[in-house]
Amino acid sequence: MKSESSTPSRRAPMQARAQQRVAEILDAAERLIGSQGYDALTTNHIAAAAGVSIGSIYQFFANKFEILQALTTRYRDGLLGVYANSLPNLATLPPEEIINFIYDGVMRYNNDRAAFSLVVMSAAPGSELAQAAQIIYDAMHFAIDRLMAVRAPWLSAEQRHLYTTISLTSARAIQARRLAELLAGNEAFANQIEQEARALQTAYFNQLLQKHTQRLD
Repeated sequence: MKSESSTPSRRAPMQARAQQRVAEILDAAERLIGSQGYDALTTNHIAAAAGVSIGSIYQFFANKFEILQALTTRYRDGLLGVYANSLPNLATLPPEEIINFIYDGVMRYNNDRAAFSLVVMSAAPGSELAQAAQIIYDAMHFAIDRLMAVRAPWLSAEQRHLYTTISLTSARAIQARRLAELLAGNEAFANQIEQEARALQTAYFNQLLQKHTQRLD
């Protein structure tokens, strides 16, 4: 059976009107994925939610997987924009300030699209959703690795890869739970989870710096 992911992509929008139409399609798909998940979603559902014809969908996307790929690319770009604007003076800031800068921006970004973010973070391994979401994970992994390279230049590439993997994997799991509590109306508990997540990441990075200091002593 031919996978949807193997179908060639349609034309990229060039004019402002076409770009606006694509944005409307993506916005509708994001809402639907957040409310009903990805698996049962169809391009007909997306067209109806976006208020466009199915033909308009196929002008730009061959299938729903291409829409998902465009969504996760947009999500990645948004996260990286928040990340890039959150980190001045990396080489000198203590871990707590770095973590707080990152969390302040990323939490706001995820809260604005909480339902979709939760679905993406909870994607089953090997699923189309997980396949498309890998672009987000890879981008954040690279960004954190670069942060470590600046803040802890004594680490080897292998060490950075390990520490980045632990940091990002734990953060993603905890944030999925935080979003689930937020969407369930348990805002106070969601906030407690966020504060503990910040403390956990700060402690992890502090102990990495302390290891280096102890070796120097």
